[in-house]
This record gives sequence, C-alpha cells and structure tokens, in this order.
Amino acid sequence: VRVRENLIRRYPASYKDDFSVQYEHLKSKITLFFVSPSSELNDEISELIMFVSHCLKCYPSFHEEFPKMLEDLIRKHNSILPSELRLVICKSLIILRNRDLYQPVLLMKLFFELLGCPDKILREMLKLHIITDIRNINLKNSNNKMNRAIQAFIHTMLFKASPIAAKIAIQIMIELYRKHVWNDAKTVNIIADACLSTNNKIMVAALTFFLSNDPQNTEEDGNDSEDENKKEKAKKISTMVRSAGFTKKAKNKMKKLERARLVLRKEVKKKRKPEGSFLAVHFLNDPQTFAERLYKELGRLNDKFEIKLMVMQLIARVVGIHQLFLFNFYLIFRSI
Repeated sequence: VRVRENLIRRYPASYKDDFSVQYEHLKSKITLFFVSPSSELNDEISELIMFVSHCLKCYPSFHEEFPKMLEDLIRKHNSILPSELRLVICKSLIILRNRDLYQPVLLMKLFFELLGCPDKILREMLKLHIITDIRNINLKNSNNKMNRAIQAFIHTMLFKASPIAAKIAIQIMIELYRKHVWNDAKTVNIIADACLSTNNKIMVAALTFFLSNDPQNTEEDGNDSEDENKKEKAKKISTMVRSAGFTKKAKNKMKKLERARLVLRKEVKKKRKPEGSFLAVHFLNDPQTFAERLYKELGRLNDKFEIKLMVMQLIARVVGIHQLFLFNFYLIFRSI
C-alpha cells in the first residue's frame, strides 16, 4: 500500500484507474461490513480508508464524495462501528481537514456530535483536535465567522446533547478561554448559561470556572515548561551579548550577535506585556438577571450542599463586583 501511495503521488495521471479501482473496492467492503462484519474486514476497510485519504488530493473528482461518505458512515452508524474503525474514520477526516479537503466548521460540528459516543479514547482525541484546530485557526487573526458558528452550536448542545457531550463542550470552551483564544463576552455568557444546567456535572464545571481566582490569566500546566524554555533561551542570548565585547568581531559573528539582540528584545517585550486583569464575571451581559436566576436554583439544590455553597459564592461575587441588589439573598445567611 505504501508503495502504491508513493507511485500515485508521483504519477497521479498514470494511476488514476488504479485509484478508482481501490475506491470502488472500499465502497463494496463497507457494504459487505453491514451484511457480515468481521475483524479481518475491519482491517481491510481501515487500510483502504487511510490509503484513499492520503491520495485523495491528487484526484479532485473525488473531493466531495469521499468526505461525505465518511461523514454519513460515522454519523449514522457510530454506535455499531468497532472502536478501531471509528478512530480510523476520524483520523482520516482530520487528514482531509489538514489538506483543505473538508470544511473545518463541518468537521467541528460532526466531532461535537460524536462527543456523546461511549468511547473514551475517541472522545479524548476529538477534544484535543477541536481545541488545537480552533487555536491554530485563530493564531494570526481571529476568524469571527467560524467562531460564532461553533459557539452557537455549542450553546444548543448544552440543552439538547447528551450530558457527556455537553460537559466536554463546556470543558473545551473553558480551555479556549484560558488559552486566550475565546476570551470574549460571548464565551463567558455561554458558560454562564451552563451554570443553570440541570446536570450537576455541567453546572459544577461552569461554577468552578467563575470561582477561580483569575481564569483569564491562568494558563495550563503545559505552558509552564514553555515559559521555562523561553527563560533559558533569554539567558543564553544575554550571555552572548555580554561576551561579545571580549571576542573577535568577525563579520558572521556580528550578524549572529545582532540577531541574538533582536530575539532578546522580543523576549523582554513579552515579559513586560500587560495581562488583562478582568475576571470572567465582568463580561456578563446582564449580571442582575444572572444573579436572580442563580438564586432560584438554590431551591433545587437542597440535597447538594457543596454545589449549593458554590452557587452562593458565585452570587456573592457577582453581587459584589457589579454592586447589585438582591435582598432575598441575604436572608439565607440568617437561616444558616
């Protein structure tokens, strides 16, 4: 298969018929799978899917049909497909997305729907891809059109999707907010709606987000190693700059020194760059209504004292920051 892939990439016109034969073979194997599934057939289908995915870019006539076929296959039959085959189909769609053969918004919506699949390994892979892809898309400039479409889709998931999918969707939004990708008012207000969810796990995840000290300035643990690497690099560059006065000023060495100075200046600017100091609750569109709705939720949480306490803490924070009036809220402390 690898040899055939290399030949197709080098001479696509000469091997178009061979590719068409393999593509039709794949379609027949998928049809056979639903008649009599077997492990050997799963391996064949997986191998053919990856083969077509890697070679598809050479044949534009198949660009629309193949992604649509995979999308329909995993959307309609994900519950009966083997876990290995589900992973292969998702990896294939990611390959097509990376080669601009599949629209990112369509892939995001499909992956969000698959988050409710009872496959933990698949869910982790989908979650990682969604976060990474959204972050890369907004790396240079914010893609507001795509962001709004995905955020609106996540908002509908909170109340219509399965509890597992809704919980992971909120985790993704919180992760993107903390990575300064979606640190806007729309994101905060969607997470605020999750605080009113009837699912306690979703509710706790959203409450924890608002009750953290400063979620906007909190980076993940993985970024600590990056900061340490940057500090070490800056130390090396500063050492080069200091020692340059005592070495021979050759032409090449002076060029390297100048580049080192520029890099060091950039590192210093990054260190001096001011961080946003706003808490997430500052971005609430209607803090008064939000506090009142949270207060009504306290009556539903009589059996969950820990969650009830978190709700009270968030109400107190919103009331204090926005200087609101919520008179009935103070009566709770008289009964405690």
